[in-house]
Amino acid sequence: MTKIYLIRHGQTEWNISRRVQGHTESVLTDTGRKQAMDLGKKLDHIRFDVAYSSSSTRAYETAELILNGSLKEIHKLDSLKEINLGPWEGMRYSDVEVEYPDQFKYFFNCPSKFELDGGETFHQLQSRAVQSLETIVEANRGKKIILVSHGMFIRSLLAFIENRPLKGLWNTPAIHNCSQSIVEESNSRYKIIMYADSYNWDLV
Repeated sequence: MTKIYLIRHGQTEWNISRRVQGHTESVLTDTGRKQAMDLGKKLDHIRFDVAYSSSSTRAYETAELILNGSLKEIHKLDSLKEINLGPWEGMRYSDVEVEYPDQFKYFFNCPSKFELDGGETFHQLQSRAVQSLETIVEANRGKKIILVSHGMFIRSLLAFIENRPLKGLWNTPAIHNCSQSIVEESNSRYKIIMYADSYNWDLV
């Protein structure tokens, strides 16, 4: 059995200021670094065989702080990045709502219909997330894997495993900073064991 620990990065400066991050860099806050170190202590009893991280600095630094040198290498992959939101990145969500009212509405209320020039759709994000996970699992069957990525990336991946349509993407618990979601794989079948630190959650 393969076990995958999906971790969202720690709190960033742009999380606090409510700015769109996507592929754009935003650094961890002191709180974000502490979240990662605290999670590292919580997971210290687990012997991870391999580590992967989004190539975004906020995710890679989170992975380094969690692992604290326990693995020699953290594989950094562009394919594990957050959804690309093109012209929105760096903008405050409140300004996006004013300047892109239709796209903003679809983003949060009907993500299956969301489209943005210069950015990814949720369909494209989910396809990338699933392909990335399957490639990683295929290369590491039977191992314990830690994978540090981003909120919407993880949410779209878990929706696929649940067989949840993208239109219901937001009707699940929040993927908060440094939360862990655990997935088990056996014979190419996936099962969610923990969703954002919770073994029991109510799906709307």
